[in-house]
Amino acid sequence: MRDKAAWSEAARGDPDVLSLDEFLAFKHPESSHATILGKVEELLAAKDGDSDSQITLEEYMAAAEEQEQEQADQKQFKETDADGNGKLSRKELLLYMDPRHPHHARVEAESLMAAADSDTDGKLTLAELLQQSSIFAASKMVDAASSFHNEF
Repeated sequence: MRDKAAWSEAARGDPDVLSLDEFLAFKHPESSHATILGKVEELLAAKDGDSDSQITLEEYMAAAEEQEQEQADQKQFKETDADGNGKLSRKELLLYMDPRHPHHARVEAESLMAAADSDTDGKLTLAELLQQSSIFAASKMVDAASSFHNEF
């Protein structure tokens, strides 16, 4: 049932045949251009208050309620704003949401560091690494297939 629903979602033209991008959307939705574009369009629809196809920092921050969330949102906005003009264009959003963007690897590395750095000195020793080896082995950066596909 899940595969049938995913097929129906991916098949944009002929419901019995998938194009290359549709197949990617079916088996690898995290890498599909259509899926990423859909997420960008959803974000623009939700945040682009003046409908100029760009999101300003003020528009991006409109829903942030807590100070910690505001700081995280401001950092993410700055990382996404590649040209530094204070607006997120459709192209910048597409690049940032692509799973190959360096941001995703950095977030995973920070998460692994936080989980394994038991003495919180900002450095990882061999003993800490070995003590938390299962965390590293399960990382999506080490074992991408199981991260994206439960059947592996």
